[in-house]
Amino acid sequence: MAISVSLSEKAKLLPGVAGAPYKAIAEALEVIPRTLIQNCGGNVIRTLTELRVSAVRVDVMFDTNG
Repeated sequence: MAISVSLSEKAKLLPGVAGAPYKAIAEALEVIPRTLIQNCGGNVIRTLTELRVSAVRVDVMFDTNG
């Protein structure tokens, strides 16, 4: 999820259609946790939101950019 969040942020920084590939990959990476949550009968929106928030916290704490 942290990779998805980072790619989404990168997509926002790029002008025009240059960010589209980053956005597409970020969305594709969210399909896996979404499917797992659905299969477990969990609340998809709430759980994905919590995962995104925790991914942002990890990015700030450990700086996934290197």
